[in-house]
Amino acid sequence: MKTVTIVSVCEGNRTAYQFPKDYQSMAIRLAKSIRKNGGALKDSPIVFWYGEDSKPSQVTIDKLTALGCRLVSGKCEVPEDPCSNQFTASAMKFDTDYVLWMDTDMYVNGDLCGIMDSEADVSMAPDTFSIHTWSAPSWDSNWDIFYKHFGVERPNKITSQVDHGQINFYFNNAITLFKNNIGFAEMWQKTALELINSGMLNCRLQWYMVATALAVLRGKYTINHLPEHFHYIYAIHDHKLIGNPAVIHYQGDRVKEISDEDWAV
Repeated sequence: MKTVTIVSVCEGNRTAYQFPKDYQSMAIRLAKSIRKNGGALKDSPIVFWYGEDSKPSQVTIDKLTALGCRLVSGKCEVPEDPCSNQFTASAMKFDTDYVLWMDTDMYVNGDLCGIMDSEADVSMAPDTFSIHTWSAPSWDSNWDIFYKHFGVERPNKITSQVDHGQINFYFNNAITLFKNNIGFAEMWQKTALELINSGMLNCRLQWYMVATALAVLRGKYTINHLPEHFHYIYAIHDHKLIGNPAVIHYQGDRVKEISDEDWAV
């Protein structure tokens, strides 16, 4: 059976971030949901990374340790942008066949096993919603600059599931599965940092770069598009849980369909 290490972040208090969230509670909730609902992958190694300047509380450390998680600290590559911790954490050394990055504000609601059905190098969630600035037509010129810089052919636009307009294609960086030891995380980090430091794109929030960097990598690896079953954005569905998705991206909202006992940390 394929093995996987699940990686996320567990940050203490941060001031240099545009959208502060309670990462400590979310980390505990994520770990609990994996252990209870993750099916064949529920006992997989879980690693939480945190920046040296944002150590979680001892209570959080104790709870995550009790859930069998390993906590690792390191230097944040872009201190003003904690989202850059994604590729820093993912680039650590692991001894499993695969690495699965999951945003901290996600809840595992069902068996994760099917996420590893593909033999592709990387499995990512294509974003088919027009909720982000960089997917809108107003960002067309930035995408032109981006693809030209990296020598990558620009993909066709796709139809938004929200307003049915034409939007720019990109992968959401909230959930990313990749084969270990193929250099993917290192390339993700290199590409994102090049974007962040170049100033080539007119973008105020640098965490955009962490997501858009994935677009250039689609030409370097075999890519599997994850279905919505593994990346269900709760807000997009009017804060309603429709069906039985395996992974809910709740983005700080309370998923009312989950019991108080399971939601508690």
